[in-house]
Amino acid sequence: MNPTLAFIMLSLAATAADGRRPAAALGPPAEHNLAVVSIDTPAAAYCPPLVPFVPAATIRNAGADPEDSFAVFCAVYDSLNSVVHFDSVQVPDTLFADSLRQIVFPSSFTPQPGMSYLVKAYTALADDGYPNDDTLARAFSSIPYHDLAVAAIDTPAAFVVPPGVAFAPSAMVRNSGTSAENGFRVWFVISDSAALPVYADSLVVGALPAQTDTQLLFAPFTPDTFMEYRARAFTALAGDSVPANDTARLDFRTFEYVGAVGGRVRDANAGGAPLADAVLTAVSADGAYADTTDGAGDYSFPALPAGTYALTAAKPGYVDSTVMDIVVGVGAGLTRDFELGYPSVALAPADSVSVLLPPASRDSSRFIVVRNTGTRELRYGISWPWRAAKALGDSLWGLDVEAVTSDNLCLGVEFDGAHLWVSGAAGSPSGDPNYLYQLDTSGTLRAAYPQPQGNGWGWRDLCWDGQFLYAGSDSVIMQIDTVAGETTGVRIPAPVAVARGLAWDPGSDHFFVADFADSIYEIGRGGGVVNAWANGRNVFGLAWDGTAPDGPWLWALHDSFDSYTYTSYLFASQFDPRAGAYTGLRFRLRTIDPANAAAGGLAFTTALRPGRGALVALLQDAHDRLAAYDVRPDNARWLSLSHDAGTLAPGAQDSIRLTFDNEGLDSIKDYAVQLRVGSNAPAGADSLLAVMRSPYSGCLALPDIARCGFALLNARPNPVRSQTTIAFSLPRAQQAELTVYNAAGQRVRTLCSANYPAGWHAVRWDGRNERGQQVASGVYLYRLRAAAGLEVRKLTVVR
Repeated sequence: MNPTLAFIMLSLAATAADGRRPAAALGPPAEHNLAVVSIDTPAAAYCPPLVPFVPAATIRNAGADPEDSFAVFCAVYDSLNSVVHFDSVQVPDTLFADSLRQIVFPSSFTPQPGMSYLVKAYTALADDGYPNDDTLARAFSSIPYHDLAVAAIDTPAAFVVPPGVAFAPSAMVRNSGTSAENGFRVWFVISDSAALPVYADSLVVGALPAQTDTQLLFAPFTPDTFMEYRARAFTALAGDSVPANDTARLDFRTFEYVGAVGGRVRDANAGGAPLADAVLTAVSADGAYADTTDGAGDYSFPALPAGTYALTAAKPGYVDSTVMDIVVGVGAGLTRDFELGYPSVALAPADSVSVLLPPASRDSSRFIVVRNTGTRELRYGISWPWRAAKALGDSLWGLDVEAVTSDNLCLGVEFDGAHLWVSGAAGSPSGDPNYLYQLDTSGTLRAAYPQPQGNGWGWRDLCWDGQFLYAGSDSVIMQIDTVAGETTGVRIPAPVAVARGLAWDPGSDHFFVADFADSIYEIGRGGGVVNAWANGRNVFGLAWDGTAPDGPWLWALHDSFDSYTYTSYLFASQFDPRAGAYTGLRFRLRTIDPANAAAGGLAFTTALRPGRGALVALLQDAHDRLAAYDVRPDNARWLSLSHDAGTLAPGAQDSIRLTFDNEGLDSIKDYAVQLRVGSNAPAGADSLLAVMRSPYSGCLALPDIARCGFALLNARPNPVRSQTTIAFSLPRAQQAELTVYNAAGQRVRTLCSANYPAGWHAVRWDGRNERGQQVASGVYLYRLRAAAGLEVRKLTVVR
């Protein structure tokens, strides 16, 4: 090989065939991270001399925040590392997180004859949190070269073929060089399990233009029963620059076909209509087989070997369905039908997040990703029914009250120290009777009482005086006996058209009422107005906080609607009844469906956190829900979320930052919380995610570096449908190689082979082989080899 071509090939070896970097260690996205993911032009290793081309590259916003007003640069170097071409583009508009943008540079470059080059594309972004992916290079040349490759063995197309049935072997041959190749020969050889040739044929190709493929069809071959074979297709070309791609191999075997399974897949969310393009997989200990439904929703496995199978129906945007222990025997003809529906929100990681922090550490972050795997827009919200407060307005607890009560028009809320009380309008202001619901703090419905004298909208906000519950109605406040769930007959006149907001002060034995932007009134038990203060906010709920050391305070739950963006903003604001004005202290309540969200009732309690204050708000959202918020944060502030609600288009995802802080915590104690992720998906339960902060116990995601030895973890997820992540650790810096093999021990793909520092590393596998093709369903092995040791684990691919 000549030195110039060697420069090209060595440069190409540092870059994947598609212009992207090899798989790298994974981690949470930096807040700011621009990456060059591919060089699109020049697309090939050879460019004709004196033919101009315009360089182009694709960049990705791999960070968590949108980016705008940044520059992308392009430079071309010759073999002496001198810059022979330079250009740049200023991107003025916004590139959102996880979005791609192709950059076409303004000026063209003309390769000179007999030259080799290196083109680099790179970005420059201030505060880039991961600069290692800012630059990408591709080598190319104007020097002609020869490269004849056997790209693939196309027939046999499967690893298992029927015995006694002849097939014509075929292979795809590619001229990857720069010149036409004429009169070359290609051989096809099949050997048995003893490595003895049982078949051989060859063909002469008259002419194959540069950068083109041709499929060659050889003489038929008839396999024997219960045999294992290895097929090789190869060529030999004088002066071939890349001999490593001259041969393709494929192992296959035979067996007796003995049974059949078939059926139909229907769409559960379309009235049982046939579902086309669903993928069916039949997996046994001996192999895996796949089929796709036709337009009528039908699938068929007409010939399966005897055995016990797990049969799965799957389609992107639907919940998978699996039937276990299907026994296929000789001559069996089984029917199995499926119905698939939309899934709930998907979480990554799916089970738990934990972090190991020394007692004095602060502000360590982890990320969770919420993804919409369905085919419709999804709105999600996160609630946390445990104590993990960090700041004013942090979520403490949450409950989907609509799911519990089946009432989609809940209005008021109160907590009596033992139970939650919720008033509802039965889904319609004109539908009677309305109901009063009693729930415990775990969200279990204990009782439901009809609302007497609560016609129309029924009761609005609620309050509790230690003996009776009170409910605001049109222009009165009703007293309710919580033992019987009935009104006592006591009715207090209210100075507002509708008592939407209601609170009670035990010190003065006075009530506070409000209605939208009407004044906030303080009244006695006879209804006489004691005070009235200008309001100006759309108040729906009121709550009295008499336990604050700097209080007392009145809290108001109100909303504001932006008619331009069709977005509702819900706020809890602190009101000073001594000054008769808002204090300016407020926090915003996150909503799942901002276009339709509205405020409801409000309650205050110290029972969720003994001795400390929390507001319980009723939010009329995609699902009516209760949420508790901390209004007196202290040093026990070990976890916070960047945000707890959002809207996702089909296939979109959202990255949420979890921030841990050890300040003021017990240095030898574990702290745990369980996040509940709910959505408006029509099927599927809420997702639960366990989060733990521990000073000593190891992390479930990537254990402490100080404790690292040589280890290879189980792939997650496993079984694998589209992609999986494999984590491993090294006790010291060294060369490490991670490789995937099939069940026969043949190499499928090398995921990484490089020098790694001591510590934990993670590599993603997209389920494809070295040629970029999706591997078939079945059992695979992955092996970690390094100076520190050798370890092998197993994973299953299910298509």
